[in-house]
Amino acid sequence: MSPAFAPRSTVLALSEAAARALDGRVASVAALHRQGLSVVLPGGEPIFVGPPGAGLLPLHVVVRREAFEALRGLGVGARLRWDLAGARRWRLGLGGRLALPALDAGVARLAAWLRARPPGNGFGGSQAEVLADDGLVRRALQAAADGTAAPALVRLVGRGAGSTPAGDDVLIGALAHGWLVDGADSALRRALLPQREALGALTTPLGAAYLRRALDGVFGSHLIQLCRALPGADERLDRRAGRVAQHGASSGIDTLLGFVAAHELRR
Repeated sequence: MSPAFAPRSTVLALSEAAARALDGRVASVAALHRQGLSVVLPGGEPIFVGPPGAGLLPLHVVVRREAFEALRGLGVGARLRWDLAGARRWRLGLGGRLALPALDAGVARLAAWLRARPPGNGFGGSQAEVLADDGLVRRALQAAADGTAAPALVRLVGRGAGSTPAGDDVLIGALAHGWLVDGADSALRRALLPQREALGALTTPLGAAYLRRALDGVFGSHLIQLCRALPGADERLDRRAGRVAQHGASSGIDTLLGFVAAHELRR
């Protein structure tokens, strides 16, 4: 059976990358997740589908709540045709760059907020342990800065459980910091680029897809909003951090850890 799903009113918003992939084509439901589902095109990357309220991911379609529940009911393997006319399309770039000193106060506040939270990351242990100078994350980022990155980064990619493993989320947070400060010339991006095509064999399909988008400077809207709030270092930053932290079982926390670790390495 090949159910079709095309009412224009159900697609509220989507990322530009998802729009380019889906417009007028049939995608199959590949997996059901705790807060959504993912669909794929033949030979393509997974695209996350969910209801409103959780921001917008780099490969993401937002549909009305009732439509989302109907989609979940179709189950894995259902084939869906999308009509995207009228849906809002988002380009999810970070925008302009910021100097390191402009981020110091905001990242210090974010780091204190993270370290004060109960353990909730995908590595196990406390946030302070993940951010330790001799920890896996710091060693991998230091290797990238030193130009000897490949083995350390490969050990981090795909590390942990879930649709997007903790190691991938940490790297996405660190890549966001690199784009914000150094643009396309960040040391981590240069170190990861040679692994771009191999990512599919190193991690989950969603993890690989989001890492590739991060290499292109494309991030989730919740992370973009956090970056824009960083120079303020005030309660608005705490609210933005809270929104990021709500993503996935631990994905949001892991992303924040990667951002903080990347900044602390540079100071």
